[in-house]
Amino acid sequence: MLIRVIDPAFPKNNIFRASAKQMVSLGPVMVASTAKEWCIANGKSWLTAEVINENNYRSIRRGAPVDPKGMPDHLVLQKERYAALLVFPAA
Repeated sequence: MLIRVIDPAFPKNNIFRASAKQMVSLGPVMVASTAKEWCIANGKSWLTAEVINENNYRSIRRGAPVDPKGMPDHLVLQKERYAALLVFPAA
C-alpha cells in the first residue's frame, strides 16, 4: 500500500516561494516517515510512502509527469502508482 504526502505549492505572491524552490519542508517528510515506521509488522513494512513537494517539483528528474502549468500531474501519478491514501499536511 502506498501513502502519498503532498506538500502544496505556495501562492505566487508569497515571501517563502523563492526559498521553497531550493529547500524541502520537513513536516511532510516526517509524516511519511512516521507512518511508514508505524506500519511495520513482523519486521516487514506493509506500507510505502512518498512525498511530493509542489514547490520544488521538477519534471527533469525521473521523467515526472507535469500538467500544462508545470505542476505535478496528480491524475497521471495516481494511474502510474496508485496511492491508497493521500495526505495534505496542514500549514
